[in-house]
Amino acid sequence: MKLRPRFRYPAISMKMPLSSFLTFTLLSVQLSIVSGGKILVFPLDGSHWVNMKVIIERLHARGHEITVLRPSDSWYIKEESSLYTSLTLPCRGGFEENFDTYLSQQLEIRLQMKPESFWSTIWTQMQMRWVLLDQFTQFHKKVGDIITHMFENEDLMQSLHAAKYDMVLTDPGIGGGAMLARRLHLPLVFNARWTIHGEAHFLIAPSPLSYIPLREPS
Repeated sequence: MKLRPRFRYPAISMKMPLSSFLTFTLLSVQLSIVSGGKILVFPLDGSHWVNMKVIIERLHARGHEITVLRPSDSWYIKEESSLYTSLTLPCRGGFEENFDTYLSQQLEIRLQMKPESFWSTIWTQMQMRWVLLDQFTQFHKKVGDIITHMFENEDLMQSLHAAKYDMVLTDPGIGGGAMLARRLHLPLVFNARWTIHGEAHFLIAPSPLSYIPLREPS
């Protein structure tokens, strides 16, 4: 007498239905898209750009979309780059001429110094600090002109609002990035923890929110 099984088990197929495959593919594409954020960068030109570019390279490698604001007379911040999209801001120029004048004044002051004279050394240091202060004043005036132009350009500000950035990344050596983040109501992140006056987190009151960790005293 032969025994027949009461139930028949369906054969297991390893083939994925077309609809399931398409759903899985679309979800994978969406996850890859939303994994990256949109970052607006307000950098500082010169040697400061070296540090900022390293951060931008890492952010780009992680899939973030980056927009860099650059002045029209920028030295090192290229307009065309595979790492970011740039927005060139017009400025009145003259930075290179001012910097050449600054170097000439510094050299002239040093040549006039008499090392054997104590008061001559003191006077030379005072002159050099005054020339440096004047250079910083001219530089911050330029940044102020750029910010003024941005805020008065309604089309530019509307496009920045419409872009829906997630944060502003800036250099603490200048105040333009902080003002722009406040105007756009975006989180502010410094690429360093200092300003030209010292420690950034303790000199700015109130300290702006930032993702840079602050080491608590033990």
